[in-house]
Amino acid sequence: MARRLAQYNVAKMRSAADDPVMDDFYGAVEMIHKLAGRSPGFVRMVQEDGYAPWGDASVLPNLTVWESIEALKDFTYRTAHGNIFAKRDKWFVPLGRPHNVLWWFEEDGEAPSLEDATRRLDHLHEHGPSTEGFTFGVAFDSDGRPLAGPASHRKTENVD
Repeated sequence: MARRLAQYNVAKMRSAADDPVMDDFYGAVEMIHKLAGRSPGFVRMVQEDGYAPWGDASVLPNLTVWESIEALKDFTYRTAHGNIFAKRDKWFVPLGRPHNVLWWFEEDGEAPSLEDATRRLDHLHEHGPSTEGFTFGVAFDSDGRPLAGPASHRKTENVD
């Protein structure tokens, strides 16, 4: 059975969706979705129209499925997505809690849902990283074994 990595992140908008401050973000969404779709290791996006985490419509959910942590890291930090991610403070306010959670699941088992993803994010917030939900910094492999040390995922440049 193939195990897949689910990735869920949420972001609380700084302004209403129709506020001009959000224009650049919404203008980039389609491009980022297309980039993800052609990225190595991307499996699918999970969409459920109208879902509002914790009943708050200003919180935007994003749930994707990947073949590996490495593929997700590469997309997140080493593509144009990283440039958009670096500007997140322009559009979103800090949550004061984790905004991202990862977990492994059986591909032929129950598919990830936004409701389950929010539950896992809450579990991460309340109990810390575990196989139920973890982060890049404290991650587990697909067999549930902890991965060594903080994950290296930022772009690095040779400064010799």
